[in-house]
Amino acid sequence: GGHEAEGPDSEGPRRGPGPWGLVVSRGGYPYPLPNSHVRGDRGEPLMHPGPADGGTEADVIAYTVKSVPPPRTGAGEVDAALARPIRADIVIDQIIGVGRITGIADPAKGMTVAKQGRNCYTTGTIIDTDATIKVAGYPWGAAVLDHVILTTAMAAPGDSGSVAYDPSTRRAVGLIFAGSSVVTAANRMTTVMRALAAAPTAAPAPSAAPALAIAGAA
Repeated sequence: GGHEAEGPDSEGPRRGPGPWGLVVSRGGYPYPLPNSHVRGDRGEPLMHPGPADGGTEADVIAYTVKSVPPPRTGAGEVDAALARPIRADIVIDQIIGVGRITGIADPAKGMTVAKQGRNCYTTGTIIDTDATIKVAGYPWGAAVLDHVILTTAMAAPGDSGSVAYDPSTRRAVGLIFAGSSVVTAANRMTTVMRALAAAPTAAPAPSAAPALAIAGAA
């Protein structure tokens, strides 16, 4: 069973800057995978750099094509979206300084995970693999999410959409979507991929130049 936690407004979901955790493949075409609360409306543009870092309409690299936000009532499991790049070669398949995400791993208590977000590279320890949390900051108010991974604090505002991965294998464990000064919350990557019906290939760096070709899955 899980337990309840609440993300404060200042560090819960809100529309703003945020990297994407993976590039996934649908029909052989690469799609960035951000959080729904970061770029969740169908047709919404993704820019590189983002607006908070000086990006303009000239920096659009993709448009949101699918969104799975938490429900307004009841409990959900996912805060994720899918975006289609304007060209297949405009996103890359690696985290700079880390390398390519090689697949998906199940979370386990005590597991060390890492993330490269908009702010910095950090690591944390998984303290719960099946939490129920209430997160403030959505347009309609708070949302409840089940089966959430909780780690020690390893993310800051602006890191939503980063992938939490096992640094020993570079396998994705979760998609970070909220947190506080005490904990960081992530959706299980297996659940995210099932919700978006996409197969994982790799993860890009949030600060990478966009003109590099996508490589094949590991």
